[in-house]
Amino acid sequence: MAKKRIGLLLASIHKGTALNVWETFARQAAAEDINFFIFPGGRLNSPLDSDYLRNSVYSLVNPENLDGIISWSSTIGYTVPEEEFQRFHKGFEPLPLVTISWKAEGHPCVYFDAYNGIKGLVNHLIRKHGVKRIAFLRGPLYHQSTADRLRGYCDALGDNKISVEENSALITDPFDWNSGDAAAAQLFETRGLVPGRDFDALAGASDLMVLAAIQYFQKKGFRVPDDYLAGGFNNSAESRIPQSRLSTVHMPYNELSSESFAMLHQLLAKGTEKSKHGDVVLPMEVIIRESCGCSSYGNILDSGFGKIDLENNADWEAALVSLIQKELSLDDEDVQAMIVPLVQALEKKDLRKFLRLFERALVSFFSSKKDIDVLFTMFSEIRKSGFIDTETVQQIEPLIFRMVARMQESTYAFEEYQTQKWQSVLNTLKCEMFGIRDSRSLIQILSRHLPAIGITTSAIMLYTDERTTRCIGSFSPDGMAPEYDTDFPVRWMFPEHIKHYFSGGMFMVLPLFIENQSLGYIIFNIPFYDGVIFEELRQTVSNALRGIFLFQETLALKQIAEKAEQTKTEFFITAGNSMSDFLSDILEDLDTMEPGLSSPGPLHNTVQLLKSRINTQQEQTNKLIDLSLSQIDEFSFKKKLFNINELLPELGLFPLLTGDPVYLLQAFSIIREEYGSRVSARMGRTELILEFRPPEPLPQSLWSKQSLLLAERIILRHGGDFHIDSSVCTVHLPWLTISGQLPVKSKTAPGTCVFSISDPPPPISGMDDYRVVFASEVNQNFPIPGEAACIVWDADRASTEEFMYVARLRSQTEAAAIPFFCYGTKLEGETLIDAVDSRIQKPKEGITLFIGHPSHFSFDWACPDTAVHINSINQFADAVAMLVPVLIVLDTLDIETIENIRRHPATVMVPLIVLPEKIESAPDVMQICRFSRLIFCNRCVAAAPEFSARVKDIIAGKEILPPHTGALVKKAVLYFNQHVESHISRWKLADSINVSEDYLTRIFHRELGLPLWDYLNRYRVYIASELLLHTDGTIYEISEKTGFQDQAYFCRVFKKITGTSPGQLRKK
Repeated sequence: MAKKRIGLLLASIHKGTALNVWETFARQAAAEDINFFIFPGGRLNSPLDSDYLRNSVYSLVNPENLDGIISWSSTIGYTVPEEEFQRFHKGFEPLPLVTISWKAEGHPCVYFDAYNGIKGLVNHLIRKHGVKRIAFLRGPLYHQSTADRLRGYCDALGDNKISVEENSALITDPFDWNSGDAAAAQLFETRGLVPGRDFDALAGASDLMVLAAIQYFQKKGFRVPDDYLAGGFNNSAESRIPQSRLSTVHMPYNELSSESFAMLHQLLAKGTEKSKHGDVVLPMEVIIRESCGCSSYGNILDSGFGKIDLENNADWEAALVSLIQKELSLDDEDVQAMIVPLVQALEKKDLRKFLRLFERALVSFFSSKKDIDVLFTMFSEIRKSGFIDTETVQQIEPLIFRMVARMQESTYAFEEYQTQKWQSVLNTLKCEMFGIRDSRSLIQILSRHLPAIGITTSAIMLYTDERTTRCIGSFSPDGMAPEYDTDFPVRWMFPEHIKHYFSGGMFMVLPLFIENQSLGYIIFNIPFYDGVIFEELRQTVSNALRGIFLFQETLALKQIAEKAEQTKTEFFITAGNSMSDFLSDILEDLDTMEPGLSSPGPLHNTVQLLKSRINTQQEQTNKLIDLSLSQIDEFSFKKKLFNINELLPELGLFPLLTGDPVYLLQAFSIIREEYGSRVSARMGRTELILEFRPPEPLPQSLWSKQSLLLAERIILRHGGDFHIDSSVCTVHLPWLTISGQLPVKSKTAPGTCVFSISDPPPPISGMDDYRVVFASEVNQNFPIPGEAACIVWDADRASTEEFMYVARLRSQTEAAAIPFFCYGTKLEGETLIDAVDSRIQKPKEGITLFIGHPSHFSFDWACPDTAVHINSINQFADAVAMLVPVLIVLDTLDIETIENIRRHPATVMVPLIVLPEKIESAPDVMQICRFSRLIFCNRCVAAAPEFSARVKDIIAGKEILPPHTGALVKKAVLYFNQHVESHISRWKLADSINVSEDYLTRIFHRELGLPLWDYLNRYRVYIASELLLHTDGTIYEISEKTGFQDQAYFCRVFKKITGTSPGQLRKK
């Protein structure tokens, strides 16, 4: 049987009371397993916050999409007249309908008792705190409940013998919910009423109004509760933000949702909406906090309601359960699941079980977002009730408070983590959506990132006309739907082919709009209850669609302009081709005539002259055709990297350029026809500068020749500049950049240094005064100094690591437009990065990836030709995307880094060597033992020739010990590190690891390539060297501190390993 499809209509989900209300409905729907849709369609026809553009989603509320609806009608109707409000809701018939706070004719309504709620708050201010002058901030007239709130305020004054007339100046004019500061300004500035002097307390029709007024008065120097008291209405999330939290009237959110669903279920069961159904009025509770002058601690200590007479209540267990249920407002199901077992454990004095169950109940309490004061009030009630003996109370109370504090901290930390995670995904979305040009890319980006925050199903619909909506794309847990740009009737919520995506679960239907245009809507599953995040997602998608539409409009206008230009140019091309063909026919006829003419002779000479002139004209015609082609970008350039001396051999060696050598050679030939063959070249900061000089100045009439126009067009199409005058033709061709874009010609200082990847750098003319900064001197994460004028690199002398370094530069925005002086004769590709990628992606053998500071890997086996260095795991994915290493080496024992390496599909089985300076953490060693194909040792031992041979064997394919055997070796290394200062015997070492001495010796040598005691001596000598260099201890003292038996033996071992004596090392 299909699930009932229920819709919730409300103005918003991301501000004010809505933050709490829609969540309670969603949780209720989840508990009842309803197919639930939420429509935040804004206030009817309201220009505020462009709400009228949100209204379009209300058209989806019809029998084709839903079986019943709940309308939070007071937020939707808002500013519209009663007639329009009734007409709006009548349009949903015959769907069963329940409204909240504002009744639609013929349909049941759930009200909350705003009158008695605000009356109770004002009574508290008067009777508890003795205030008589209470200012009141009125809400908007168009809201149904504001009149009840004003009436409750007035009646509370009357009940306490306070004249309403005398307080009339303290009642503001009606203001919008978001205008509490304006209402406060009316009191203070217009009426001259000062807090503490003219009124003692401030109440209002909503929390948002009162909080805004508090902020206004705080700027004027008046603070709550020192100068005046304050109370609000709604118990919104914002009421708990101030340091003195706002006393308020609690809207019964949970009861609101449960009653609404219960009424709707009854209507659905009866099968008709016309049946009579009574309305429901829900009571509201006054929440006392600090803003009214009460102390939260005092409230807890003074609480006395709910006490039960033990003498007349034999079943104290049931009484205690009842008290807890009342204080925490729990339903019967929660009571049976959590509270009854908790009380039973307490009755049996099973404190361990009690604390375990209590911790579980705390998780539920904090997830419900109830005020924590309720919890402490309940503890006070239980303590005073006498249900629990004093000894037990004293025993468990400190533990309970400690658990509450810990659970609260854990809850807040988790919420902050979740929010940061959601924001991170949204920020990534915004970055990737910047500049997208089509809707398909938009869906791909959403499907790639939204599942990370739990949104696994979504679709975007755009309105095409009054009758049709278009689904531009969708995705589900199975991936992107192959169908896209599918049209369907505008009354449907989604097309037929994705209907099953939304046939179960809870979904948000958010309107998409820009400026003054409604675009459509996005629908997605609801994985959590943060309306602010969903609203930000809506804005992000809307902005992306605006960018797509602007691009498409610009593209359409450009195509119209191009079509007009192309039509004009094609005319010239057609005419030129016809002329060229005509001239070719004449030449053929002349060639046919020529053998019959006597040579030499006047007629023969005339034919020869005619042929020469026709050839010249045909050449000019062909150039005109090329020029016309260039006007509509019909040049078929075949760009590649080249050196300028390939085209102009008389020039020397310069950095590489990119372009079509054939067309450039044509341009140079045209220039030389007019300016002669003399050419010179020099290096500019952003371009190569070529100068063609004629033997003598040329007349100005030549400057506009069609042939030179063609040469100019070719140069410009290569991103260059072209200047001519009578004495010189100057051509600028741009240098390469890592991004492929043109170098930036900055009007500010061009930079003060040359950034060189090669060491030594290639010679660069014109930059002798610039200081050189080498890539090896800077942090790889931020490699480009801000003052760099250019980047230089000799690709012919480069190692694989340098090619990797250049490839990584593409991700550095600082490097994108800096001129790149690349020298080389072996690079092939259209752009620099193409050439680098093709070189990196060629199959390679024996590449070792080192992760950490390069100075930590100064070993013979770290050969520069086969080594690639990265500074941290943050660069790992990019590096592995370019090549898969045969060995990975780390300089620290970092479990998270190792896990990241092993999670990457390309490096799951790549051997891993870990080389920390010291190994002292037993938990880390225990964790590292679970990884296969991994060895580790102290960094100082890695320089040993025996270890070098072992590394070469690993690269060649020799196996590493399995994890359970290798763990024994790792424990031995840990033992050496922990006991290096003391005498270590073979039996004691083997005994600590629980293996035989011979077996440990064999596997240690097999794993690390050198014997146990050689390893220990090398590590001890390293520690001794550090002490010799950095302390004043004698050689004898240092030998003792490093576990050697005597000084003479220490000196022999030291010299054997280091090649020098301890004394000589200290002198050096």
